[in-house]
Amino acid sequence: MLELFILVLFLSSLIFLFNKFLQSKALTLKRKTVELYTSIYERAQKEEKGEAIGFGYTGCKDITVDAFDLFDKLDVSFVPRENTRIVTVQDFAETFASFFSVGASTELFMESKENFDYLLSKVAALPKSTTFGGNAPHMALRAAYENFDAVVIADIGQEEVSTIKALDSLSKIRFVAVNEGRETSDVHLIFEYPPVEYKGVKAPKANKFYLNHDTISPKLPALDKYLSAAVELNLSKHALSGFHLIQKLPAGDSIELLHRVRTQWEQLRKRGKQTIHMEMGAFQNPKVYQAVIENLLLRADSVGINEQEILVLHAFLKERDFRTLAVPFSDPSLLLTKVFEILEILEERKATLSRFHIHAKSMHHLCYRDDLWSCLLYTSPSPRD
Repeated sequence: MLELFILVLFLSSLIFLFNKFLQSKALTLKRKTVELYTSIYERAQKEEKGEAIGFGYTGCKDITVDAFDLFDKLDVSFVPRENTRIVTVQDFAETFASFFSVGASTELFMESKENFDYLLSKVAALPKSTTFGGNAPHMALRAAYENFDAVVIADIGQEEVSTIKALDSLSKIRFVAVNEGRETSDVHLIFEYPPVEYKGVKAPKANKFYLNHDTISPKLPALDKYLSAAVELNLSKHALSGFHLIQKLPAGDSIELLHRVRTQWEQLRKRGKQTIHMEMGAFQNPKVYQAVIENLLLRADSVGINEQEILVLHAFLKERDFRTLAVPFSDPSLLLTKVFEILEILEERKATLSRFHIHAKSMHHLCYRDDLWSCLLYTSPSPRD
């Protein structure tokens, strides 16, 4: 009996010491990670400012709310069903449940202004956060934080411009906005969700769902202004986004607008070496999606894309299968296999792409040609991220 007690005590001591060892390793790793990020940030601040970067074409106001707080207030059934169009509040609930059930992200357009305003009225009474939105202002803030001059040439309301300027204390961001005196921008509702179960439906992973009823951004009103400002300010590096928003327009108008963007990029490149980064997005129209690939993706130098968009792009390029909902991989290595296959197909189609930035909610990966993208110091997270 004594021997058994001693054995149990010995094993307990070993477990205790092993846990202490693991905690120590974890703390050491965390400390070294923080030191690395802090070192990167401090080096960035000591460097001379890089060449100014232009950011376009759209901006918005983001309202982030707990989805379940909202659904508790709505008289809808929470049953997964992917609708080709979102008109009613029930359409929204079913489509959200569909993406939620597989842990996927998306951004969708609600056709009914009346029903979108109804959702906004419900959200107004709930806990929420409101801030500027859109890839252009967000990327500009990041560039300014890492000591680059940023020029935002986008349609942004005065309220959002004031918000961004109040947040930014590291570098001045220049705004060349085309807002026609508007006080505010289009509104995007953001529903972030954890891996939980709600009304019998369980999300396998955390993600987010965007909903909008944009009336300004789909027309890319800052498009012409972008070219004139880029020429005037002698910009040669560009980060451009908002292309998925144009799907609100009739397909023919969307494709014509994409041709205008392509023409603008061609005009920019006539001025000498230019570097163009584009953000993908969630697309629901296969004709518009094909036009985005042909006119923009094959002609960009860099692309930003999340895991859901990678799976949609892979299925479209390799299998000619257009999907709006794809089940995300939990294993990053499987996702990277899809990326490599995408890059091989794009290379066969003579794409100019040399940088592929995967920015999922839970991970970041960069695939790039190191002879063309030598300055990757500024791609690491900052201490406050």
